[in-house]
Amino acid sequence: MLKPGATIGILGGGQLARMLALAAAPLGLRCHVYSPEKNSCAFDVVHAGTCAGYDDETALGRFAGAVDVITYEFENVPAKTAAFLARRRPVLPDPQVLETTQDRLVEKNFISALKIATAPYAELIELLCTIPGVGARIAEILIAECGVDMSVFPTVAHLASWAAICPGTNQSGRRRGPGKTRNGDTWLCTALTQAAHAAVHTKNSYLASHYWQLRGRRGEAKAIGAVRHDILTAYYHIVRDRVAYRELGPDWLTRRHSPEHRTRRLVKQLEALGHHVTLQPAA
Repeated sequence: MLKPGATIGILGGGQLARMLALAAAPLGLRCHVYSPEKNSCAFDVVHAGTCAGYDDETALGRFAGAVDVITYEFENVPAKTAAFLARRRPVLPDPQVLETTQDRLVEKNFISALKIATAPYAELIELLCTIPGVGARIAEILIAECGVDMSVFPTVAHLASWAAICPGTNQSGRRRGPGKTRNGDTWLCTALTQAAHAAVHTKNSYLASHYWQLRGRRGEAKAIGAVRHDILTAYYHIVRDRVAYRELGPDWLTRRHSPEHRTRRLVKQLEALGHHVTLQPAA
């Protein structure tokens, strides 16, 4: 129990810290806010404030010496900072609680271990949200439309064909017509399209790189269609293997072939333009 005149140290200086300080004042409690942001709104209503980084141990030590108890306004405070301060002053909630809340999968597992019901497929939704452009709502739609049992699809190509997120087949004898994508699940197609449009704006990602590579020569619609297929492919592997999305990088389309293969392809292109090519190893 804190007595009037005691000082509460608050990590973070946003709206929640401001409201905490305003609620503490009528009880005779003072507040000292620690925030790395100079323009934190809580600085205006507290007894004292410290503006320094969460990794500045000198400033943290001074802060701990000036307060009686420490708390934080939100879970984005580094757990290491809370643990450092806990060795000097009481920190509530415990830094272990803070660390648990910073990892949603750890948090869900902890709650489940207490026999508390959690949302169905919460862990899987967390994994699907690692795909660029996919949020919780899109992940829920993908699960609802595609299911979570990928054993019914021998390969990812079977899933793409079932979902109609791939070119169709239009062939009669030896004549092959345009392979227009057939109509499929409206909800699934809409969700994948929304995710694709969001994904192409992510920087330094394979999905954005794939989109811009195709857009110039195949057009907007086909480029978005290819990204939709990429996202569905990622969904298949994430649900089947229960792993997070693995970012291939914006240069994957270049790296996927060996240097020898790329060399042969470039030589053929030059010869097709009428050039005689002689290669010599670089010194």
